[in-house]
Amino acid sequence: SVVNMFMKMYQDDSVQFPNKVQTSEYKDKMISCYPIHPELFDRLYEDWSTLDRFQKTRGVLRLMAAVIHELWIQGDNNLLIMPGTIPLLSANVRNEILKYLPEQWPAVVDLDIDGENSNTKDIDAKFSNLGKYQASRKVGRAIFLGSAPSVHQATARGIEEVHIRLASIQPGDNFAAYSDALRRMSSQLTYLYNEDTRYWYDTRPSINRTASERADSFENHKIISEVEDRVQSLSTHRLFKGVHRLPATSSDVPDDQNTRIVIISPKFLHHRNGNESKAIEFSKNLLESRGTSPRYYKNALIFIAPDKLQWDSLEESVRDYLAWESILNDTEVLNLDAGSVRQANKKKEIANKTVIDRVNETFIWAIYPNQENGTSQLEMKSEKIRSGDGHFIQRAVSQLSK
Repeated sequence: SVVNMFMKMYQDDSVQFPNKVQTSEYKDKMISCYPIHPELFDRLYEDWSTLDRFQKTRGVLRLMAAVIHELWIQGDNNLLIMPGTIPLLSANVRNEILKYLPEQWPAVVDLDIDGENSNTKDIDAKFSNLGKYQASRKVGRAIFLGSAPSVHQATARGIEEVHIRLASIQPGDNFAAYSDALRRMSSQLTYLYNEDTRYWYDTRPSINRTASERADSFENHKIISEVEDRVQSLSTHRLFKGVHRLPATSSDVPDDQNTRIVIISPKFLHHRNGNESKAIEFSKNLLESRGTSPRYYKNALIFIAPDKLQWDSLEESVRDYLAWESILNDTEVLNLDAGSVRQANKKKEIANKTVIDRVNETFIWAIYPNQENGTSQLEMKSEKIRSGDGHFIQRAVSQLSK
């Protein structure tokens, strides 16, 4: 019954797991290994058996005896014993597995995998969607078991994401929780490394924690300045003549009959039904005057404002990008090796793409003046810019010109 549940999960979400697990042969393997997941035996026999002092039969039996005893005492109710459920917090299990590794590994386990005050435990405690499944601790154990013996190999270090999921997810679990856990661990853990889809622990501190600390250190004006620079760099060649980006004062926007689009700085955010938002207030002030003179052609202006709810996500991605950029600027100071530089470049590239996407997801409000008739009061209306191809200015022009 349990195996059937696992096989259904593997077949229904086949892209989330290795190809081999959808076969009838793997089902037979799961039945013969029950109540232990085959992935646990695979890691022990294929990876840990490469260690000089680890004896295939005796080493596996001793470890599994300690694991099973501890899980029985705890009253563990997981469907199978998996790499992600190995209780490394238990002294017996911890000592049995760590005795085969160099002396630096206990500190790694305590801080980043399964210690009383480990970072993974802290992440699970802070986010209830992760703590419900102990997702971070399970992912941490899965990566440790799949990477510790081979961490210093020249090629193919670490364990792939599909095998991390295979080693930790059970039927009924929320896949997104494990992806979220892995993302948070990648930026917050001290000893966790990753390259593309492979993850591994090492006894040397990674630059992930450095990046996380730097990301938190940037002041808000630095974040706003980066976003403003990116908005300024967007090309509107042959798109629309009157585009005014981030005007500091009303004098920066001409007062004539030509229709003009004014992009508002992220200092002034808007939100749905936000009749008194900072973006609305900024728009009204700019409509009232041009410098010290009253503005006559108020109906010629259309404003594009950033969304208040989306700003947090954009700010987070900008902090991430600036952190990796600063690390690459300090490669000599940080004494980074070639692998760390390669990782930082990859992280910066990914963060840059995320910032580009989130800028377009944040500047989504078109705000414009509206007057029902010649004697009624001028009101500010807001309309959401639809998603689609091109950056937000292109999409706004296309939408508003129809």
